[in-house]
Amino acid sequence: MLTINGVTYATFKEAAQRRGLLQEDDYVHQCLHEARSIRMPASLRRLFVSILVFCQPVGVRHLWDEFYPYMVEDYAISSSTDTSVHINKLLLEIRRLLHCYRRQLSEFELPPISEDSDSPLPRMIQDELSVHIPIEDLQSIDKLNDNQKCAFDAIKGAISRNQSVIFFIDGPGGSGKTFLYCAILAYLRANNHIVIATATSAIAATLLPGGRTAHSRFKIPPKPTTNSFCKIDKQPDLAELIRRAIAIIWDEAPMANRYAFEFVDKTFQDIMKNNLSFGGKIMILGGDFRQILPVVKGGSLSEQIASSLSKSTF
Repeated sequence: MLTINGVTYATFKEAAQRRGLLQEDDYVHQCLHEARSIRMPASLRRLFVSILVFCQPVGVRHLWDEFYPYMVEDYAISSSTDTSVHINKLLLEIRRLLHCYRRQLSEFELPPISEDSDSPLPRMIQDELSVHIPIEDLQSIDKLNDNQKCAFDAIKGAISRNQSVIFFIDGPGGSGKTFLYCAILAYLRANNHIVIATATSAIAATLLPGGRTAHSRFKIPPKPTTNSFCKIDKQPDLAELIRRAIAIIWDEAPMANRYAFEFVDKTFQDIMKNNLSFGGKIMILGGDFRQILPVVKGGSLSEQIASSLSKSTF
């Protein structure tokens, strides 16, 4: 099966492609070609990951070779480092985006990441410190409307005073919540702070630079209960990342079960060795209670409400 017309191919995929049994990537090329002319690099990176996950392209390495220069354009503007550093940074970001869909970089025909073996920091912290800060997100701080600016200043003030505060950014879809999150992330990261960006849904997580789903980042059980607890001692790198983080952003919070928040609350208290809410971390929750409540299989409306964030104990 590997031999066609006297030529033996290394893999069944190559042989099947040679026989014309696999769909070509013309439509993917057309999509990326159009996107690179109208989208910013950060958006192009998210599109590339969506194609990897949902479109199953045949020639992943060919797509990479052709389009990675367009995905690192903003890296080159904001940094004078050489191309190899930009490529490694891009691979790190693609790995983070793939994690939102529970996929691994090694599943695709992409170059390996060059790990910094000389750094004393755990890889998880290196990844957070290397998150790219889009120039447009820094510029967006001056474009915040009055309500966004009020929230931004309140969060900025709480951080400068080292207060333990839980914020909730409320607003219907399209009101600018993600725009505000990105401005906050850019401001804090530009000031060398670690901020953990999460969301309940994978799609929302991909819209935040360096974003991951909350369940993936904090190892929340699929069905958390009031007795759920994380054995964080088995994940020392994650514990250290949480200790160093100055704030946590959690988008689409109303979609998550209240026990997920109570689980994270107890876990953070255990890590930080105190009894403050979320271990004293500044929590920036956001979302829209007018949209989707937590899903309770076969549950009544009252059971859905009882599982809501608004019923949490913290």
